[in-house]
Amino acid sequence: MTTIETAYRCDASCARPALHVHGDLDLFEADRFGIALTRLVDQAVDGCVVNLAGVGFIDSAGIHALLRAHSAAKTKGVEMVIQAPSARMKRVFEASGIDHLMPVASADASG
Repeated sequence: MTTIETAYRCDASCARPALHVHGDLDLFEADRFGIALTRLVDQAVDGCVVNLAGVGFIDSAGIHALLRAHSAAKTKGVEMVIQAPSARMKRVFEASGIDHLMPVASADASG
């Protein structure tokens, strides 16, 4: 079972909420992931972090949820950063071009 936790860790402006995901982001979890991403973007003022350190697998449904959230964040003027994806996910993000759409950070980007 995938667990999705929203953590609000403030930076200097208290504007960088973080979403911590553990498990697999597949067709079965994509709707729940998308809802959590929408809430994350809604709470963000200038930026937000999607921490994928605990995710072992992401499929096209999970990627689609990320892209929808990125589009909403961009419309709102919010930078969405993907944090700590596995090496396998980094390769997927590179192959799909996601790494050119939004920042992908290996280190702690939540402030």
